[in-house]
Amino acid sequence: MNRNNPEKLLLFDIDGVLLNNLGYRGAFAQSLEYYLGKAGVAEWLPGPHELGAFFESTGVTSEWDMIPIVLAVTYEMLMQRRCPPDSVQTREQLETYFRELGINHSVDLAPMLDNLTPELGKEKLAATHLFNLYKDEVLPVQNFFPLLHNRKAFESLLRDTRDHLGCQITRQFQNRVIGSKRFEEVYNMEAPFPCESTLQELDQVNLSEPMHDQLFTKVRAGEIGACLMTARPTYPPKELVLDRAGYSPEGETAVKLLKMEWLPLIGYGRLRTIASQKGMIPDKILKPSPFQALASIHAAATGNEYESLVFAWDILFGQGSPDGLAGQVEVHVFEDSVVGLRSCMTAADILRQYGIEVDLHLWGISKHARKMEVLREKGARIAPDINTALEQVIR
Repeated sequence: MNRNNPEKLLLFDIDGVLLNNLGYRGAFAQSLEYYLGKAGVAEWLPGPHELGAFFESTGVTSEWDMIPIVLAVTYEMLMQRRCPPDSVQTREQLETYFRELGINHSVDLAPMLDNLTPELGKEKLAATHLFNLYKDEVLPVQNFFPLLHNRKAFESLLRDTRDHLGCQITRQFQNRVIGSKRFEEVYNMEAPFPCESTLQELDQVNLSEPMHDQLFTKVRAGEIGACLMTARPTYPPKELVLDRAGYSPEGETAVKLLKMEWLPLIGYGRLRTIASQKGMIPDKILKPSPFQALASIHAAATGNEYESLVFAWDILFGQGSPDGLAGQVEVHVFEDSVVGLRSCMTAADILRQYGIEVDLHLWGISKHARKMEVLREKGARIAPDINTALEQVIR
């Protein structure tokens, strides 16, 4: 790929922008149906699609957080209707208690979720943040879970959602997302149940073939640079030969479906690699941290993933220099969530401190009213789809 230090750089979020992420939403819906069904909940509102859009509008982008938060809210609501005895402590015991009441429970989650909104976007690990509000038995100013927080289920739901070994809910979700065969390869453990990958079965490409080809031609000619920026789990950087055990290639699955292997990818596995080398938790440098945007901007300009991770680390935590970037760059960011916009806005400010003139353009890709509103509040220009936005950028 010919790169001549291009001055126009494009950063693409994957889910909700380049792809209609029905695979994650499918696994999200299946997981909720499974766990809520075990508690006798026959109907819940909002539905999975609206729940996903709600969470993303608050800055929560991972189903690893969404699912346990929905379950915690549901259990709290059910307990307010009929409180189980103190002996009912675990999630499994709560499921059995409410199921054996013989009632087809129906819940409207919206009021309590709206009440939680101010807390949801405060930390990247949204579920763990809610748990930490009650840490050491010190109640928060507003007690969101007056009944559930005293039970063991509260901790098991919210505390360690990134622990694939210990968190059953995350483990089952991952099994659905990547399929049982790949699950056993990645995590070196028996799959919870046999299934195919929802990513491979359900994800749909939003980028049109003509626009894909036009973008490829301009990147190959060195007229523009581009990078994929995602929170999806991925393998380590392409330039390194490392043990891939525990690295789930969900980003690579998307890239293959998009036929965009010719672009650098800055995803969770890449961040996990540099964070491991530096002794940091990878979620600390995931968007909305400016780290991921800094690495993506550099990768769009240079095409090298690992060098871009080192660049971002040095800029934020070491003796950095803006090597690899032109003195003036035009950066276009295509996102459907505010967290990516926040990452890029902060990254642009940091690069300006190093003397780089950054002309930043924020594009909000959405048709959902609530998401459009919060994207617009961040200064994004709204487009209904990625093709409409790209036509105005690379024509």
